[in-house]
Amino acid sequence: MEMKIKDFGKVIWELAAESRKNGRDSGSGVGVGLDLFLSNVRAGKAVEVDVPGVDWAALQDRWDGMTDREQTAFIAAFHRALDQHYESLCKAYREEDWETFEGLLDTAQDDEEA
Repeated sequence: MEMKIKDFGKVIWELAAESRKNGRDSGSGVGVGLDLFLSNVRAGKAVEVDVPGVDWAALQDRWDGMTDREQTAFIAAFHRALDQHYESLCKAYREEDWETFEGLLDTAQDDEEA
């Protein structure tokens, strides 16, 4: 089953927030959230930062069940969101505006599928 950015935007948001709180990221935290997310998914457990309620082993199973193309598309869509909406994503993140943040991720995913 293919993973969608919008399905995991909240997890990425929480990882970025935790990373920033712990001083690991002095910038927006948005990009590091994806890196932490993927590290945790690939390991099937929380590697650096845990998000309560997230079943990393189940996400690892979903990730491993994806084709290389699907994994690449997931990462590309997130990076496209950063490239196209970086300032807006950072602003939404800093202002704790989840609806705008999620909407921007949805837009990037939709662009990938078009």
